[in-house]
Amino acid sequence: MIVLAACTALGGLVALIAGAYGLQRSRRVQDAGNIAQALVKPPQPGSERPLLQFATDDNGVSPART
Repeated sequence: MIVLAACTALGGLVALIAGAYGLQRSRRVQDAGNIAQALVKPPQPGSERPLLQFATDDNGVSPART
C-alpha cells in the first residue's frame, strides 16, 4: 500500500511540475507576443485542414498556410 501511495504522489508531483512549466511558458509567450488577426479559409479539395492567413499590427500579411 505504501508503494502505491508513493507512486501516486510521484505522479502528482510530475504533473504539478509539468503544469507549472507550461503555465510559465504560456505567460512568457503572452507577454512577448503581438496581436495578430487570422483569416480562416475553407480547406482546399484533397486537404483536411483550413488555410490560415495572418495580419499583424505592422500590416505585414503572411501567405495562406495550412
